[in-house]
Amino acid sequence: MKTKTQNTIGKNLREIVKGLSSYGNGLVFSLCLLTAASFLLPLLATVISSTAVRMITAQVSIRRFILLMALLSALYVSVSIGKSMGETFYYKRLSMAKVRQFTLPLCEKILTTDYGNMESGENQKKFRAAVHSIGGNSGPEKLMHLIPELVINLLGLFSYSFLIIRVSPLILAVLFVMTIINAGLNQYARSYQQKHWPEKWNEICRASYVYRRSVGSEYGKDIRIYGIKRWFHEVFQDITRKEVRWHIKVELRYLIPHLSDSLFLCLRDVIAYGILVGMFMDGLMDAAGFTFYLGIITGFSTWMNDLVGAFSSIARANLEFDQYQEALRIPDRANHGKGLDIKKLKTPLEITFLHVCFRYPGADCDALHDLSFTIQAGEKLALVGANGAGKTTIVKLLCGFYQPDSGQIRINGHCVSDFNLEEYQKLIGVAFQDIMTLAFTISENISGVPRQDGDETKIESSLRAAGLWEKVDNFPDKAQAFLGTALSSEGVGLSGGEMQKLIFARALYKDAPLLILDEPTSALDPLAESELYQNYCGLTRDKTSVFISHRLSSTRFCDRIFFLSEGAIQESGSHEELMQKGGAYAQMYEIQSHYYREEQLNNERKEAAFE
Repeated sequence: MKTKTQNTIGKNLREIVKGLSSYGNGLVFSLCLLTAASFLLPLLATVISSTAVRMITAQVSIRRFILLMALLSALYVSVSIGKSMGETFYYKRLSMAKVRQFTLPLCEKILTTDYGNMESGENQKKFRAAVHSIGGNSGPEKLMHLIPELVINLLGLFSYSFLIIRVSPLILAVLFVMTIINAGLNQYARSYQQKHWPEKWNEICRASYVYRRSVGSEYGKDIRIYGIKRWFHEVFQDITRKEVRWHIKVELRYLIPHLSDSLFLCLRDVIAYGILVGMFMDGLMDAAGFTFYLGIITGFSTWMNDLVGAFSSIARANLEFDQYQEALRIPDRANHGKGLDIKKLKTPLEITFLHVCFRYPGADCDALHDLSFTIQAGEKLALVGANGAGKTTIVKLLCGFYQPDSGQIRINGHCVSDFNLEEYQKLIGVAFQDIMTLAFTISENISGVPRQDGDETKIESSLRAAGLWEKVDNFPDKAQAFLGTALSSEGVGLSGGEMQKLIFARALYKDAPLLILDEPTSALDPLAESELYQNYCGLTRDKTSVFISHRLSSTRFCDRIFFLSEGAIQESGSHEELMQKGGAYAQMYEIQSHYYREEQLNNERKEAAFE
């Protein structure tokens, strides 16, 4: 994964500040309060100590000494309280600001970007890096935390520089030279870290993936039966060892500037103290001035070192922020803007593929090549063929998940790209082969909305049509029962076939004019499959529907069948027509029929032997 910085640190900081300013005057005020108080506190401490020395050497009265010191101490305490209030308000509100300014836009991008972007391996890495960059105190949040530190150090550095140069420009020059050398050493360490960041990121991705698989309940059976727990343990150990080695290499580079900083600190003290002591001995500075400027020089070094550290931290956070922005910049091909009004479309829909070509990113050949066909309004079409023939690719294109590389897909004569993608997808109800459910209620899994917004009557009718209501009706909470026990200890479980019926009910609930079923009966027994098809035929009279199945016996109810091979339609016709042709479809059907007849005969023999 590339780690090239896209934006300068200044540009990213301006974006952060702009976002914070839009969050409200309270956050800006707390930032100003925190900055001013943090700058004044060390200056007040220096003023208090030098003032005390000045009053002692001037032999002022005890009463005046106590009164003035009490006033200065009260001022110091007041500023400390202001700093605490600014810190509390600013840093507490930062988490909310981060969610609104960064987390929500990333979630929106992930949920709305083209599906093809989510399937891309390279983009998956970018999205994972973006999620990682906004997790915890890193990336944008780290920059938010460093903004007041940066401003405070700059303010302190410039003000203390002005005070020091009045006494000795040589001290200021020495301090700046030492700081520049130290900054260069820090830059060397950062460059090494940035160059080798992909090594670290690969291990983060591995750790995240292995962790998700090790704690997921869906993998628990295999892990226990096949003794994979030891393998997980060894993988985690390997990842940890590699991460430790990476951190050691990086920290060794940062050790050099740390050592130089300690060395320069001693050298600075020798030079600064020598100059100040010389001025004091020559009578050019009194004891109070000596105390004051000693504190100023110490404070200047602190500001300078903290500023270098802040820039180092900002550079690291900026790299993560760029990874976040890189994910947001992933382009979409589909139309997410204004489009044709889907309400004006006449139903049932007519679908046309015109010379459609499509190749998956990184593939060597087209998944579909110069494919043209028309699905008549209200027609039931079956797509059959061997694995990799192009069935699922047609469905992905039809659903708008991908855009054709060339050619057009038309709905009632209108190109799909002329519609807003989100609006267009309202026309489609799909029961995918890969079952996706959430640990919410059955009703929410069907309706896709909070339980109070779902149509209970429609939910029940969809469950009845899918053949699942009898099961759900026996639950104490019926359709309000939770799926699984992740969110409710009283959650219920469904078998694989019942899950497929639930997904079918979800597609029926949407009541879209285009219904697509992708292997909807792979987990059903023959009786349940036959019942579902009978219901399916009755429920799709006014819909255009596309059906994918490997069981050719289940496609007989369709008006037309496309037998696909290598991304092209090899045969087309009804079941009877294709059987009469005696081609590839008929051959595959006979093979499957022979298997089913043989299986039925074996079962009958077993039953006879048992009797």
